[in-house]
Amino acid sequence: MQRKSILVIECHVTNLKTARATLEKDVEQYLRDEYTILKIGQGVRLPGNLADIQGLHVVDLITAKSDQARQEPKLTDLSLAIHLFHLYNQPRIDLEEANSSATNDADPNDADGTERLRAHMTLVPHVELHGLWESLVFDEPLHTSLLRFLLRMIAFARTSTGSFNRIVLLHGPSGTGKTTLCRGLVQKLAIRLRQEYKATKLIEIDAAALFSKYFGESSKLVNKMFDTIESLLTQEPNIFICLFVDEIESLAGARQQSKNGHEPKDSMRDPAVLDRIDVKQYVPLPSIRINYEIFRRCYLDLLERKVIMSLEPDADEDLLDSEYVSLSDEDFATQPSEAFPTWEAMQAAMSLSLRPKETSVSYRLWKLAEKSTGLSGRVLQRLPMQAIAMHTKFDPCSCEEALDALSQFVDEQQILLNE
Repeated sequence: MQRKSILVIECHVTNLKTARATLEKDVEQYLRDEYTILKIGQGVRLPGNLADIQGLHVVDLITAKSDQARQEPKLTDLSLAIHLFHLYNQPRIDLEEANSSATNDADPNDADGTERLRAHMTLVPHVELHGLWESLVFDEPLHTSLLRFLLRMIAFARTSTGSFNRIVLLHGPSGTGKTTLCRGLVQKLAIRLRQEYKATKLIEIDAAALFSKYFGESSKLVNKMFDTIESLLTQEPNIFICLFVDEIESLAGARQQSKNGHEPKDSMRDPAVLDRIDVKQYVPLPSIRINYEIFRRCYLDLLERKVIMSLEPDADEDLLDSEYVSLSDEDFATQPSEAFPTWEAMQAAMSLSLRPKETSVSYRLWKLAEKSTGLSGRVLQRLPMQAIAMHTKFDPCSCEEALDALSQFVDEQQILLNE
């Protein structure tokens, strides 16, 4: 049987009470009538009769074997998977308080004196997590691969097919986006699984919070956490709960330590725990390409917020005369997205012998990305703004001043990194 590729589309709706089936059908009909091809990442403007939809985005293409050779298959050859979602804005709540309220327990503190469990719960998809997924940048599409795996793993688990513990471990250097990736994954799962579950809830806990200063209390806190989650599932059986445990290595202490009667220690890892994990995904430090893309996005944002002066063709002839030697002033990028071309666009131009001038924006940003090797994504995202605050004097500053400041600030960060 020949399968069709599936184009995945997410629609942010303002009113969930709108008839879902009718709205999905209207969206699909409009897209098929108005578009021949839709690309991943493409936003779509919708007509007035679809006013309940606040935003529509093409997010994924699940490619059938017959379509793998085609870069942009036509809509007529695709199935459309349309997911409607509403963003919640309720503040996150204390996990124990949520459980005690549901069970009508007036006193959330345990009578046996056990320490309180420090964990929080958020109803998702949530407005504060909106856009996190789009901010993720990796050399390999590991976030997309993880999402596809999780969706299939959950589907298999619902039908009791296969053996899954439903555990994913993200590991790697600090500041590489593991926490953001976890939260983004939960947000996406909530959107994609909306028809299967009444609600999705994210429970976040720092593993260090499960360790007590009192001997023997840590295991009680761990048991208490899972008892609380089981209680929530009993009260609302058709909800999907994602448990995010940060700094998990402090929870998975060596078994030998436990056998000897000691508390688990942060630096130890338990092989038996690792064996039960379904996916172990390494998240690396960003490459030069990712450094460039992080800087590019930061500067586009700073231009939009007018922290940096708008780029004008005649503002600085040396800087903006021509981004590439073979282009004329008339063709040069006065739009920010062109002044800061994507890595792929720059590499494509260079492959055609359109070498960027050494004073051009893209060339300077490229060299700064090279110089930033070894810095984490968390650090890189803050550098452009910090550099402007530290090393420029006027508001707004020029693009050239911003890049000079970044160069100086990167040098300072590398010195700190190597000390």
